[in-house]
Amino acid sequence: MRRNISLVATAAIAFTITGCSGDKPETTSDAPAAAAPSAAADAADASGPLALGSATTIAETSLAITAHAFKAAQAGAGAVDVETCNKSQEPASVSSAPWSLVLVDGTTVSSLGVVSGAKAVAPEYKEQTVQPGACQRGWITFEVPDPKQAKAVSYGPEPEPGKFLQPVTWTVA
Repeated sequence: MRRNISLVATAAIAFTITGCSGDKPETTSDAPAAAAPSAAADAADASGPLALGSATTIAETSLAITAHAFKAAQAGAGAVDVETCNKSQEPASVSSAPWSLVLVDGTTVSSLGVVSGAKAVAPEYKEQTVQPGACQRGWITFEVPDPKQAKAVSYGPEPEPGKFLQPVTWTVA
């Protein structure tokens, strides 16, 4: 009888050790979920730049953002068609300030803000308050000597003090 108990105990220990050394991570359904990193960081880190038309949500701001298209505008300018949707329960202020154009040489170009004349592309993306559940879409214009030099468009919101938000980038070239 003692021999059977020893064999059973040895087998149970061996099974436990073997079970713990498997390739699959152990998961439990009642364990608390780990804090999720920023969706912006996920998008940039997990897959690199997004394709135009891809949407991502920035958890810290509850904004879903999309860069839909890029086109050369007249008179040395390029424009990006962007959309911001407010997924929060509070109104959100949006503007073209967080958006920039990245050129093939790595230079970053800020938006021109409100534009008129030959460089303007309508409808323009305006600084405004977007209500919960609503979206704003429009074109943001950038002054570039040659729009063919545009490589990507980037969205980098200003974080709260003490926080860092990874910019989200879409490839345009």
